[in-house]
Amino acid sequence: MSKRVGSPFCTNVLRVALNFKEEMVASTLVSFYKVQLDKRMIIRALKTNQLNFLYCLWAFNKNYEVKPGIDMNDLDIAESESDEEELRKQSPSHIKERSTQLEKIHTTYSFDFLIKQVLEYCTEEYVPMIR
Repeated sequence: MSKRVGSPFCTNVLRVALNFKEEMVASTLVSFYKVQLDKRMIIRALKTNQLNFLYCLWAFNKNYEVKPGIDMNDLDIAESESDEEELRKQSPSHIKERSTQLEKIHTTYSFDFLIKQVLEYCTEEYVPMIR
């Protein structure tokens, strides 16, 4: 699935899976394949109570949205352990420069964002648990 067709295809299948409430399919796609997440997918999962899918987003570090006009297949984002080890060995200025470049490429969704969305879109039964 590393070809150019892989990411858009998996993303479209992910959208279909979320619309049909196929949580296990959506979770598997997020876990093992390259997909392009957007804010609407997170909101859809919250509205339909697909919490395992949301868990997989954060568990597998897929909680980011690539900004429009950037091809995800052309990005040089560290996904393997060896790449992460190389990043740790680099100087702090180089790491800061890389994080600045990544901010231009994608938007990262935090737990704060998720909690705000839960409070906005979910029923009142979740509010006491979040507080």
